[in-house]
Amino acid sequence: MQFQKITLLFFILIATNTYAQSLPKDTVYLVDGTFIAGEILNPGSENSIQVKNIDGAIIYIKNQRIEKLIIDPNRPISNPKAQDEKINPINHSKKAANSDATYRNRLIAINMFLGVPVGVFGSSSANKSGAGGANSGFGTELNYLKKIDPNLYWSLNFKYLRYRFNTIILVPSVIEQANQFPLSFSKAYWESLSFGGGLNWFYPINDDFKVSLGASIHLQSMKIPAIDVLLNGGIGTFEEQRGVGISPNFTASMIFKERFFFKFDFSTAKISFFSTSASGQVTFVQQIRALGFGLGVFLPKMRSNN
Repeated sequence: MQFQKITLLFFILIATNTYAQSLPKDTVYLVDGTFIAGEILNPGSENSIQVKNIDGAIIYIKNQRIEKLIIDPNRPISNPKAQDEKINPINHSKKAANSDATYRNRLIAINMFLGVPVGVFGSSSANKSGAGGANSGFGTELNYLKKIDPNLYWSLNFKYLRYRFNTIILVPSVIEQANQFPLSFSKAYWESLSFGGGLNWFYPINDDFKVSLGASIHLQSMKIPAIDVLLNGGIGTFEEQRGVGISPNFTASMIFKERFFFKFDFSTAKISFFSTSASGQVTFVQQIRALGFGLGVFLPKMRSNN
């Protein structure tokens, strides 16, 4: 009887040792302080790793949740695809992990923005300091984006902006032509309408924030409406003027929750203006430079859950 007990204990020790040796020796430590033990099937993956636990189930863990990995250096790395198909051909955890999917093939972005003239935008020979004849104004922009690479989009851009006209720069001209100081000016605005295309590149920072860089080129049309001047005993008029030019545009955006974004852009152009009056046709070239600060939204959000 004593011999049987010793024999039974011997076999229990052997079985326990064999089972312990068969246990996975890899450990995944998470940023929340917990850990998962098992066999890591694909260390070094860019998006998520797969861990097979002692029950044979495969667990998918996003890289953002991982603090560090401890891997047994004495074993070969298994093929995760083969393991997944063999053990769990219908893997619900894999389906759940793919819920963050990829960027959509098509996006629409809408934003409102503040345009701030810089340099000599709107200046004349009488006033070449600061922003000259253009003051800050508001506008709206609509972008249609189509994916051509995992993080790269081709875009069509439509933008409308109205800058306030600083009529102070017209005072020297009025005094020279009418020999009077103007009493007042009618309200007038530089109106800009542009259409073009370009490229937008997206880069994820973490789960909540992404950055985007873009470059595009636009055909830009601008208009200065007729401006009435009230004089002592009469009214004078500056004729309406229209112009066109090519405008390169550069943007940088910070995207939150794959839907809302703050956008900064810089545009520059040389617009050729012309007007026709009783005295003939007048033409001049105006340097247009402006900064834009906008808030917008993607419709729908950037990533698909399908």
